[in-house]
Amino acid sequence: MPGGASRASALSPDRFLRFVERMVGEGKIVDEVFARRFISALFFALLNYWAAKQWDSGSRGKGPKQDSFPHTSFVRDMLSRGLDRPIIFIYLRRVLADHYVLNPTVVRVWERALLFLGERISVSLRPRDVATALDAARELLDSIVA
Repeated sequence: MPGGASRASALSPDRFLRFVERMVGEGKIVDEVFARRFISALFFALLNYWAAKQWDSGSRGKGPKQDSFPHTSFVRDMLSRGLDRPIIFIYLRRVLADHYVLNPTVVRVWERALLFLGERISVSLRPRDVATALDAARELLDSIVA
């Protein structure tokens, strides 16, 4: 990346969110595979953007280049901003999408900041949940941008 370029501008999820919105609007999220992939991608697009904002502000993460920011820090930050509902909705479905085969299933909560929900939570993921996750993603993004 050229010197002085903002990582946040390079990783802005705006276009991706508009793409997901278009897919939802056109009824293209037709099955569980699409729902799983879009939910996971929404979560990680936000995480990467949040991490890039951290980097641009001078914070450093882990790893050889100090550019690895754990998702637990992202989740905790969103909770500290009062964004419990959107981060919990998208996070639990992202965990189901990436780590479990059954749907619905019982997700084991490892994230300490979310243990107030319980250690095991029943979670389901339907294609229509992508629209709800998109709304949650926009709410989270508004807070990250601010």
